[in-house]
Amino acid sequence: MRQTTGFAQMPGAVRIAFAVVGSGPAIVLPAWWVSHAAEDWHFDRFRRFVEGLAAGCMVVRYDRAGTGMSDRERPGQTFTPEFEVATLCAVLDELGLARVTLMGISCGGCTAVSFAARWPERVDRLVLYGSYADGHRLGPPEARRGMVDLVRSHWGLGSRLLADVFGPGHARSPRCCRGPSS
Repeated sequence: MRQTTGFAQMPGAVRIAFAVVGSGPAIVLPAWWVSHAAEDWHFDRFRRFVEGLAAGCMVVRYDRAGTGMSDRERPGQTFTPEFEVATLCAVLDELGLARVTLMGISCGGCTAVSFAARWPERVDRLVLYGSYADGHRLGPPEARRGMVDLVRSHWGLGSRLLADVFGPGHARSPRCCRGPSS
């Protein structure tokens, strides 16, 4: 299958990168914490997962502001659930999608639920996987701060930590990344 990419424009001139695979009724995966619409496609397991969803459907994924191919600069006041929902709206509107199935994975589940509650007429189905109601309850503040600080200070070590947390069963070679700080 072939993936295409594009950009949706947010108010305030923030561009949001998205990727589309397949055709048919739309399944939209709201962005999770860190993604890269183009690079994620090269991870074989993830690609097979998306291709499976795209058998008879159009699958849409997008990068949050500040991650992946989306604009890098993200003002602090945009770290809100409302901004995440507005981002999803911008992508749907850019693609002309009036009604979709939302598949919320991890923190994308929070965005999917918020969107569905606000605009139920735009949601055909809501699927949640590995989601949560309150992310602050996933770990103590010290652990959350430590994780973020490690990722900020040393991407190589931080990426390995994230891989161990979010993909502990993955083979070591595809999990190791060399980032700008490693």
